[in-house]
Amino acid sequence: MAGRARATGIRGNSGDGPKKRQREEMSLNRYAAMQAYLLMGVTGLGYLALLWSTVVLLGGFVTALGKKDFWCLTAISMIQAARFFNDWEEKVMLNFFMQVMPIIEEIMVNVIPWIIVLFPLVYLLMLMLLAMEIIYLFGSFICVGVSLWRIIQRDYGNMDGDSTNANLMPAMDIFYSLVLCQGALFTLWLTSNIVVSPFITSLQGVWEFPEKWGRRSVLNYLFDTRSKCWRDPKSIKDRGLLKYAVDLLDSESSQDYLSGTRMLDVFIKHEEDVRPLILPSSQKVQKMIDILRWRSSDREMQELVARILAHLACDIDLTQFPGAIRCISSLLGTTLPYWNNQQASSNESPKGKMEQQGAGESPIDNSEVDRWNELILQGLAILERLASDCHAPIWIEETRVAR
Repeated sequence: MAGRARATGIRGNSGDGPKKRQREEMSLNRYAAMQAYLLMGVTGLGYLALLWSTVVLLGGFVTALGKKDFWCLTAISMIQAARFFNDWEEKVMLNFFMQVMPIIEEIMVNVIPWIIVLFPLVYLLMLMLLAMEIIYLFGSFICVGVSLWRIIQRDYGNMDGDSTNANLMPAMDIFYSLVLCQGALFTLWLTSNIVVSPFITSLQGVWEFPEKWGRRSVLNYLFDTRSKCWRDPKSIKDRGLLKYAVDLLDSESSQDYLSGTRMLDVFIKHEEDVRPLILPSSQKVQKMIDILRWRSSDREMQELVARILAHLACDIDLTQFPGAIRCISSLLGTTLPYWNNQQASSNESPKGKMEQQGAGESPIDNSEVDRWNELILQGLAILERLASDCHAPIWIEETRVAR
């Protein structure tokens, strides 16, 4: 009853539901594009500032620079150069720290005697890593602070009246101004990451994604869209959650694949037509069929894939997928032990059940049995839809051969 009411509610909102979902996706896409353009501006100004400091200032006025400005220019240039090696979207440096810190913690726990012996070296290494992390996290603010300090003091330039250094002061002003503009754009970019939460919540709500995984999936979609816009702004045209979920079916990561199947299952419940995006790719369909056959596959993933295949079954050409019927029929065979256990449990007396539990046997998990029953129903639905189509002769022949 609850499932029927939910389905009725979904159909009842089908009038302006798709339009609202499309508006929310377009809003999030525009927001991702804005973030990508801000990041392009930050990177472009950083390149320009680094080029100006190395070619114009350190290259042309290195002997005329005061000690303070020389070290300020050097520090800012090194920070800018170090950050360019870290792709903002790939988060190379952040991933490096996330991988290194657990290793250091494990060493400190398991190799304490060696740490005591090599304490000065370990202490120096920790200080270096801490300094690198501070520069990575707060490098832009350090550059802005130094530039603001120097442009307020403004005690640089042609102090001796030497005409050969007449352009030193405006050159320094341009450099520090570039760094300040970069800092302003970087602050806007950080702020945009903070205020994006309402967009994510709204899109999650219109699609009715569960709280368990919905927010994370929408957030990953935002990151992926922003990354694609960073590389090619035209690539996000007509992009949406549906295409993103279908793209995840090509991922080698089991978590990404599970996320894609979860979203596709919700889309199918909302009566979205996913067939034109999945069926042209025989690799995607074959992988879903294989997941039904694998014993080691995640049970939730198998259940989701079975529902997706049930939606696609009427349009699947079995001639392209030899052995598909065997894989789908395996949904029925693998559930028999659970069904038999359930039947045996129901036929036993209460005393027998108590004796089994007292002997250490765990009771049958009803939720697990329900999941297996769901797989049976989806397997039957797939076979029924395949048989009702023009594939019936192929299905009968393949089943006969399998026997």
